[in-house]
Amino acid sequence: MPIHPFEKGNEQWLVSGYSPDSRTSSQVLIKVIESLHSRPDVKILNIIGTEKLPRQLVFSATASTITALQAAFGDRIIIAPDKPLQLFNGFSGDSNFSEILHRGQKNDY
Repeated sequence: MPIHPFEKGNEQWLVSGYSPDSRTSSQVLIKVIESLHSRPDVKILNIIGTEKLPRQLVFSATASTITALQAAFGDRIIIAPDKPLQLFNGFSGDSNFSEILHRGQKNDY
C-alpha cells in the first residue's frame, strides 16, 4: 500500500523488538530507529510508546530496506506490513458459513 504516489515503491511497515523482556525489546527498537534515521528512503511515521521505551515503530520504506533491516537485526525484530485487518477473511465465499452461523442460534430443547 503506497504512502504517496510520488514515493513509488514505498510501503508502510510495523516493526517491534522481539524479546520476552520489554526493556530489551525497547533497546533493540531504539537501535532500529537510529539506523533508519540515516536512510533517506525511510520516513518514520509514528513511534508507539515513549522515546526511551518504544514498543512499535510505523514507517514507510522500500522492500530492499526491509530486507537489509531484517538482515542487520535478525530474529531480534519482527517486521510486518502495516495493512488493515480483514475480519472473517475467507469465510464470505464459504457455502457452509450461513449454516454454521445459524446452527448456534437454534433452540433444540
